Amino acid sequence: MKSMLSFLGLITAFVFTASHADAENWNRFRGPNGTGISELTGIPVEWNESDYDWKVEIPGLGHSSPCTWENMIFVSSSLDDGTKRLALAYDADTGKQLWQNEVVFETNDKHALNSFASATPTTDGKHVAFLFAGSEQTLLIGYDLAGKEVWRTDFGPFVCQHGHGCGTSPITYKDLAILSIQHSGPSFVAGVELATGKIRWKNERETRLTGHCTPTLIGADSDAPQVIYTNTDDGIASLDPRNGDLIWRAKVFTARAVNSPVVGEGFAFAICGGGGRGKYIGAIPVHQKGELTFEDAAWSLDQNLPYVLTPLIVGENMYLWGDNGVLLCVKVKTGEVVYLERIGGTFSASPVCIDGKIYCASRDGEMVVVAAGDKFQVLARNQLGEGCHATPAISGDRMIVRGFKHLFALKAK
Repeated sequence: MKSMLSFLGLITAFVFTASHADAENWNRFRGPNGTGISELTGIPVEWNESDYDWKVEIPGLGHSSPCTWENMIFVSSSLDDGTKRLALAYDADTGKQLWQNEVVFETNDKHALNSFASATPTTDGKHVAFLFAGSEQTLLIGYDLAGKEVWRTDFGPFVCQHGHGCGTSPITYKDLAILSIQHSGPSFVAGVELATGKIRWKNERETRLTGHCTPTLIGADSDAPQVIYTNTDDGIASLDPRNGDLIWRAKVFTARAVNSPVVGEGFAFAICGGGGRGKYIGAIPVHQKGELTFEDAAWSLDQNLPYVLTPLIVGENMYLWGDNGVLLCVKVKTGEVVYLERIGGTFSASPVCIDGKIYCASRDGEMVVVAAGDKFQVLARNQLGEGCHATPAISGDRMIVRGFKHLFALKAK
């Protein structure tokens, strides 16, 4: 009997380990490669307070999206007008706080819709990197998964001419954290070793207006990987994530780059804008080299575009969810308009797609669910009960939502 119990224990341990190994990790802003797409099924379309698997209060205020790895959730926050920045970890199964680290900081100017902790962390499953930026220092800090600080790298002051603050997030490429700092000071894209904090490469760039894009990757496991980033001077550009060398750039921006680039059907898409609206989006072929111009764009649009929200590509459609609550759906290959509909509300969080349904939270905390496809259909409107500027994430079989005050877990059924 004892040997049988030992055998059953091994089987149980294997199943538990396998379930976590197969868990969907969102190890950066908007998940794998920044696509914002999850294949998880069973997340409710409609729910109320009693449907949450758990709900926990987060200290302070921050707009960073959750970053997840197996059964861990990482978010950042801030206290005391930004003079204390927090790196936080939670258990995805229970919502219990696992650890909290406090970083003493100077306060700084920021936009009213921004926070002192807007950067989503990134992890390779061994270390997790948090970004905190201010008028005196821009810190990328690496912790092990037990919460011990392993390294911190200071990139100097974050200089924002118009006082908007920082809105970019680091991403992971193999053993590197890739960071894009595009501001009124010395701008750059850098590859930082996640284990040590050592800067492996740094490509210095120029920009006229502070940008807030989070880069995305193409062909991360291929022999020709690219990291796509944006800023006002470079427009939409591509670097080799292995060494930081510039591959191509399309100088097609005339305004600020706030939301993040996306990739689909062999094109890179990104938006520039100002005054709360996007002013230009171009479809730039990614298999290029050298300098590109407006004429190299397969198509472009200049109306009904988001400013802060990152576009979402699902299948052959791109969904451009506007800050003003207007949803534009176009064909990825051609830019042909499928529909233009008003949802209502105002938005800062970016949409994600889970099992063919698009979820996006408004600033006042209404999670709107829209069907993906050629037909516009609002499936549900759910009230979080508090404001929300953070994009949802997936942890295993849960959707994780970060509001102004709480972290919510909605489990698949």
